[in-house]
Amino acid sequence: MSLYDATSGGATAPTVLSIEGRKLSRRVSKLDAANRALLAHSLERGSLHLLNPTRKQAAALARVSACYVGALNRASSDERRALEQGALSLSALQHRRRPMTDDDVERVVKRFGISRIFAVIDRLTAPQHMEAAE
Repeated sequence: MSLYDATSGGATAPTVLSIEGRKLSRRVSKLDAANRALLAHSLERGSLHLLNPTRKQAAALARVSACYVGALNRASSDERRALEQGALSLSALQHRRRPMTDDDVERVVKRFGISRIFAVIDRLTAPQHMEAAE
């Protein structure tokens, strides 16, 4: 008798539902405490599986800051390996300076506006007036 064959011996196989992390996040915000407790119970007992948890969900499960998870997402495989081996600290990985990309510059320009950016460039490139030495 196959354990997962729904037709074996007239018994039905246990049903396990799955939910994506983003969908769960949206649903949880609309539930009251009793239904959230029922949801947690289903997750604990295994009758509901969480697939592809969000960064926040994964960080909460691992009891770590979501910022650390983000730093690992930006890290190279060599940096992650160094972290695993203890040659690099998580704090150093998170606070390292990375080169600014064109996308980063574009975000800055959109945030502050092109006229403000050009005003700063004009001020920085204006000729300096030096007082004559006596």
